[in-house]
Parts: sequence; C-alpha cells; structure tokens
Amino acid sequence: MNCAQPKDVVRYLEGDLTEEHAAALGAHFQRCEACSRMLKKITNIGDKLSPDPDEFDRVDVTDNVLALIRLDRAHPKATKSGLFPGWYFWKWAGAFGAAVLLIAIIIPLWLPKSAPQEDRPIYLARGQSSTKTDQWVSIHVFRKTPWGYQLVEDRVTWQDKLAFAYQNRAEAEYDYLMILALDAKGQIFWYYPAYQDESENPQSISILRDEEPVSLPDEVQHDLHPGALRVFAIFSKIPLRVKQVEQQLLGDLDQVGSIDELHRIDLQETGQHTLMLNISRD
Repeated sequence: MNCAQPKDVVRYLEGDLTEEHAAALGAHFQRCEACSRMLKKITNIGDKLSPDPDEFDRVDVTDNVLALIRLDRAHPKATKSGLFPGWYFWKWAGAFGAAVLLIAIIIPLWLPKSAPQEDRPIYLARGQSSTKTDQWVSIHVFRKTPWGYQLVEDRVTWQDKLAFAYQNRAEAEYDYLMILALDAKGQIFWYYPAYQDESENPQSISILRDEEPVSLPDEVQHDLHPGALRVFAIFSKIPLRVKQVEQQLLGDLDQVGSIDELHRIDLQETGQHTLMLNISRD
C-alpha cells in the first residue's frame, strides 16, 4: 500500500478505521520506517495533549476556550507566532478530542516545522446564588504574559494586567455589566467601568447578549495587595452607579465579616458571578 497520510494515522490511533484498513496500516508501519516515525511522532503529541485525570470534569470548558480564542482575536499581537493565545491554549484544547486538533497540528508539522465558575471551569469558583439568572451569566479572567493571554487559574501577581470576557445568554435579559474586586482589607478595585476620580459616579457598561464569550477591549492593571481578592461581575437590566454598588458591597461585607463568606452583593434583579483569587508578589 502507499505511505500513510497524517489524517489516516490519527484515525488509526483513534480507532476510527475499519478492521481491514487498520490491519493493513499496522502491517505497513512495521515495514515502512518513514511511516513508523510519523506514527511515533503523532502518538507523542497526542500523549502531550491528553488531559490530566479529572481535568475536564467541569461544565464550561468550551466557554473558556472560546473566550481565550476570542480574546486573541481582539488583540492580534498577543502571541509571537500569531497562531494561538499562549501555551496555555494547548492544555485546554485537549478537551475537544485529539483527532481534529492533531490533524490541524500534524499536517503543518509534516511539511515545515511550526511554532508551538458553584464551580466554574478551571478555578472559576461561582459563589452561592440567590437568583436563577446567575446560571446564564459568567466572566472569564485572563492575565497578560509575554506569550499571550493565560486563563487565570487560582492566582495572579500584584501587577498583572488583566483582561476579561463575559457570557450573557439571552435568557438572562441583561444589558449592562460591572466588574470590580474587593480585597481582604476592604479596598475596592474597579475594572468596568473605569473609576479613579471620586468626584465622578460612572455607570455600568453596555453589553451584548450572546451564547458565546465576548471579550472586553481593555487590559486593566491595579496595584493589588498580596492575599485574597474576590472579583464580582454584576449583570443588570438597567445601568447601576459605582457609588451605589460600593455602598452596598461594603455594607454586605460588614454583615458577613470576610470576603470568604461574601458570595453575592445584595442587589436586586441582577445576575452575578464571583471569583476568588490569590494575589502573589511574583
């Protein structure tokens, strides 16, 4: 038989060939040194892409990958190669099956060598919810690295630039969003809307309703304090004001005593998603 094509090797490894075709390929691999090397190379790549045990036993892996891809589209200079948003993409891409991804990778490799959230995906821990609409909304947090955007797991550094993507499914009927964070000392950091001048009182930003993640355009950097940081995303039908939300947030913190117990801000007719981060010095 003729030498195997990369896609045939992937199908062979995935068990998608007929018994007759698989047997013929197996015999060919034993006779053909070039095809045997290709089989070994594809097998090694497949092993590297395989997820760790229980790595994808969470519900929204697809959402995180889509958010990462969309964020990279919004910032085309995010990687050296311009192909993928950083090395972290590979870890998540494994969840969607080796066959499609391996074909996309191996064919270029075979020619010239190419460059390389309540529980949400990764560390995206969702707080206890008091409204049913919380299930339709979420945010994804990314840190800027020299190689592109990395989806945040459980920590960021005190000087990381952060970027965000949100999901706002039509069922929730929300048109506005705020993203802010509260540290263990009670200091509030605003990401959306931008807020630095205490004489101002900006309102929520307008957002789209979409089944897929929508990336927000800015990279925001705050000098965060080492320790715990709770991030809140507040989705609403009407725009909210910064000072109104801050007053309610600090009042709720006084009642529960710590940000560990503060899973939701007491704002009526809102959908919320909360994340807990650890801030490190490096």
